[in-house]
Amino acid sequence: MLNRSLVSSNSNEWATPQKLFDMLDSEFHFTLDPCSSHMNCKTDKHYTINENGLQQDWSGEHVFMNPPYGYQTSQWIEKAYKESLRGAVVVCLIVARTDTSYWHDIIFKYAAQLTFPGGKLMKYIALAVIT
Repeated sequence: MLNRSLVSSNSNEWATPQKLFDMLDSEFHFTLDPCSSHMNCKTDKHYTINENGLQQDWSGEHVFMNPPYGYQTSQWIEKAYKESLRGAVVVCLIVARTDTSYWHDIIFKYAAQLTFPGGKLMKYIALAVIT
């Protein structure tokens, strides 16, 4: 059963644990965090909700994407795929709800890497690398 605390809250923005980010950054060398706040951003170049990362250009970037959880996740996944066609490498930290349409329409078809990290805190999380 899905842990509801992972997908519901007073906010749909979640900070990524620094240790996880650092591990991924050592491999991917991120240049952009398109869905963050000024307080939880992981790269110098980042977009907040006011700048709307869905409307920005990510081409050529190495993107770390921990999208807001909820109904907009599919829009972020679609954006990641479209930007990958323009040269972006996007690492998506997403809820492992493989029954959703974006998993079948995009993740399973186009992810170059797919990892389910496991462990107590990461039990319901997946990493999808779209290139």
